Amino acid sequence: MRTVFYLLPMLVLLQACTNLSSAAVDMVQQVYERGNRDGLQNAPLGNFTYLEVHAPNSTALLVLGEVDQPQAQLASPVETWVSANNEILRTQGGFVVGWAGAGPMWQQARVVRAANGSPQQLVVDAPSLGLHSTPLNLQPVDFVHTKVTETQLMKRARAVPGLVERAWVGQPVTVASVAEPKPAVAPAPNLKPLQGVFQMVATHPVTGRLIYGQHCSTTTHCIEFLVRSPSQNL
Repeated sequence: MRTVFYLLPMLVLLQACTNLSSAAVDMVQQVYERGNRDGLQNAPLGNFTYLEVHAPNSTALLVLGEVDQPQAQLASPVETWVSANNEILRTQGGFVVGWAGAGPMWQQARVVRAANGSPQQLVVDAPSLGLHSTPLNLQPVDFVHTKVTETQLMKRARAVPGLVERAWVGQPVTVASVAEPKPAVAPAPNLKPLQGVFQMVATHPVTGRLIYGQHCSTTTHCIEFLVRSPSQNL
């Protein structure tokens, strides 16, 4: 998996994605220029796969530019999505693992999974938030006792019969040292921005493919996204 994410001009990045054409670029640009959620929902998709992303103050349609298969065992493919506004989003198994072009978001994250494949930890790199290789324990959310507010995008995702929904909250890892104190070489990372971390993943009941996701990188900044394609234009 690529470990460094650069904010590139859109056309430069798209030229490097061999499974894209100028038609995909044109489609994203046309939809982006409409600048409204109704336009995104009703946009023709052509023959490409897109990610409709809703942020607090904006919406965008991102085209799937590249899919990478990491060598690590149990690792899901990493999808790279690109917008017409020079934003790059990377997802892996529904988790946001990279972002460039908008904030406050993590620049990079790595999902650590148990032997059975279930997510256990996120290791976060977000220099803009003062975070470097900072681990988060992932605690599964019990939907029976925890209510997640249904958004319009989530409602559209739930049009898929039998949609499989899972969610986790992140807890910063704190370790109490029993060794003798040593001189501090650097200040401890500021864990306060991680107190509100939340990740929801909704997948197709048969194929296991990502349908919907919700990602809160801080208590005040959340995005949600819906995968759309000609065969599944929700």
